Amino acid sequence: MISKIIIRSISGLVMLGIGTQLAAATMTLSANLSGANQVPAVTSNASGRALLTIDPATRAYTLNVTVSGFTTGFTASHLHEAPVGSNGGVVNSIGASTAFTGAAGGFYAGTFTGTYGGSIGTLLSGGTYLNLHTATSPSGEIRGNFTLVPPESEKLVNTSVRGVVSPAGSVIAGFVLSQPRTVLIRSLGSSLAQFNVPNPIPDTAIELWNAAGTRIATNNNWATAQPNAVKISGFTPFAASDAAIVRWLPAGVYTAMVPNSQGSGETLVEVYSLPMESIVSALTKAGNFTTLLAAVDAAGLVPVLVTPGSFTLFAPTDAAFAALPAGTLDSLLQPANKNTLAGILLYHLLNGQVLSTDLSEGLQAPTLQGKSATITLAGGAKVAGANITEADIRVSNGVIHVIDAVILPPAD
Repeated sequence: MISKIIIRSISGLVMLGIGTQLAAATMTLSANLSGANQVPAVTSNASGRALLTIDPATRAYTLNVTVSGFTTGFTASHLHEAPVGSNGGVVNSIGASTAFTGAAGGFYAGTFTGTYGGSIGTLLSGGTYLNLHTATSPSGEIRGNFTLVPPESEKLVNTSVRGVVSPAGSVIAGFVLSQPRTVLIRSLGSSLAQFNVPNPIPDTAIELWNAAGTRIATNNNWATAQPNAVKISGFTPFAASDAAIVRWLPAGVYTAMVPNSQGSGETLVEVYSLPMESIVSALTKAGNFTTLLAAVDAAGLVPVLVTPGSFTLFAPTDAAFAALPAGTLDSLLQPANKNTLAGILLYHLLNGQVLSTDLSEGLQAPTLQGKSATITLAGGAKVAGANITEADIRVSNGVIHVIDAVILPPAD
């Protein structure tokens, strides 16, 4: 969370305010699944995570499950009631692995809805666990008890600083993060004229500095570096000459600065704390992945991309799909070609979060399709020959790297 905001300017400023967050009616719980949680413990290479959202008043729940590492499919999965270290009875049946979407490496993902059949009090106090059973471990191979995910008690919604950039000085805004956060920092210039702000700076820039005095990011045109991340944030600047940075930051003290290198005039600096979107939600908000989303839906992979696991998606834009040979996409979207389409899309997806800093020349990235995609760095980062045009868009269930081509798995 953001514990406080410190605003400074060497040329004058106005602080416009901090908003508050209303509590939601639903409650969210999470569980880490492993064989070590079984009673008695089970040795297993499988593991996973589950996220349960429930309305205590109606008992209606949504359960998202992501697991990997199974050598064979699992025969059943249930919600049980018993505290950690104990076994208890079934309160809801979820289903076997055939009810999930499967991929290479013993990976399964699924989203389920229902009415909770046990005690709400037991659930909220940590007394409910998800258990996945297999033929080799009929009592359960991996399991985990649900614990409440605490709501954010404080959230920066809108903090603004208005000041004058001049040859003698810049506009500076400092902020403190008490927890890791994704934030958007933007500087508005020429677009302020529509709000009757006199003498706005015609072309603005923004710099981000850490407490050690190191400049860690800079931008002078929001659409040149992180256009998709900025659009996903919901705070797209009004003019192409405005500047914006989207950055995941660890807890610490930071300073946003509008330098005088771009000229003089009035500017508005804003800092926003961003909610973490799922992969599907982020692609939807970006606005230029409509074909990818249609393909994901046609392939039945939406449950994978909304689950709480950690994924890396190499996301082709609409332009990338449009560059496919004529008729290719229409053919792939036919129901008869669903499995072929799913295989192509899973070739764009890795299990686990792989940031741009994790990429290396010649890296063989194992995909959920089953085959590896080759990473190259010469002339800019590429995956299977496609250029990574925008990297490290962090989402609630992983990270998105934008690519300029649809990549195809190698032939057998």
